[in-house]
Amino acid sequence: MGSLLCKRHPAWHLIRTWPAGTASTPKLQLQALLPVVALSLLDMKILLVFLLGLAACPVQAQSVAPKPLTSEQVARQGQALNAQLSGYQTPIEAWVVHKGDTLQLGRGARNDKTFVHAYARPQRTKGRAKAMPLAADYSGKEVIVDELTIAPNQAGESTLYGVFAVGGRTYQLAIEPAIKAGELLPPIKYRPSAQASPALPVVVADELIKLKAQLAAGTISEAEFEIQKKKLVEH
Repeated sequence: MGSLLCKRHPAWHLIRTWPAGTASTPKLQLQALLPVVALSLLDMKILLVFLLGLAACPVQAQSVAPKPLTSEQVARQGQALNAQLSGYQTPIEAWVVHKGDTLQLGRGARNDKTFVHAYARPQRTKGRAKAMPLAADYSGKEVIVDELTIAPNQAGESTLYGVFAVGGRTYQLAIEPAIKAGELLPPIKYRPSAQASPALPVVVADELIKLKAQLAAGTISEAEFEIQKKKLVEH
């Protein structure tokens, strides 16, 4: 029996110090050892369950999400940051633009209402790169950001672009300049108010003026005005 036990096992100590003449038969010796062996087996089972629990619940390394880039970082480091580009921090503190976001366009800043900061990716025509501006028809429309990328603008400055596709063409939108020019609208929750947004599409602005006139004339209530205003701004 002793040869089957580790010398550090409690049962081994009992065998070595067994008083002469006490429980001398193998059967009695085994009966005396059973509680010690059973306790040890219970300890082993508890340890095994604990180890299996650790294996089933591995410790996961905590990953820190990369911070969105700012205009200062883009201007300073340029295209070298494309590899770590996960989002862009706009001038509005809580608004970060990510790939896959839906953006609402404002109205084009050119005299003909085409866009200054949204144009088809330049295509070389007879040796010269020609950029086609986004048409005025897209004022107030929504686009989905397929990609964020840093590239030189027409002045050679590093700029962050949101790339989107409409009308069978791929366009790039210079995010920050477009916001400042009113060609890109912030989400509703980040606008000071519907009336305060200088980039509201012309049709929406006209309808708001009509609604305010109706409210002043008493033909609609304050509650009706707020409902109609919300519908106009959100659509």
